[in-house]
Amino acid sequence: MEFKKILVNNQEIHFVELNKDAPTCLVFLPGWGGSLDSWQNFFARFEKENVRILAFDLPGFGQSPAPKKPWTVGDYATLLKDFLFELGLSKIYLF
Repeated sequence: MEFKKILVNNQEIHFVELNKDAPTCLVFLPGWGGSLDSWQNFFARFEKENVRILAFDLPGFGQSPAPKKPWTVGDYATLLKDFLFELGLSKIYLF
């Protein structure tokens, strides 16, 4: 399991990626207030599968710093869209 950081719209995002070269990609959205820590056992089950797994900490939770101003639901949706774009992903399964 590899923990990474990426800058999306001037916002640092902490994320985890498993099996980067797998043909199918599952992206997991955290629950409000959740973090990558709560997914550790779940991700461990996928390490040997041929499925790419991505999950991230929302800004202000886990290891992702808080945004400079309060965010709306639209801001979070834009973050997800731009996060996927930065990683070059267009076809995913979203959980």
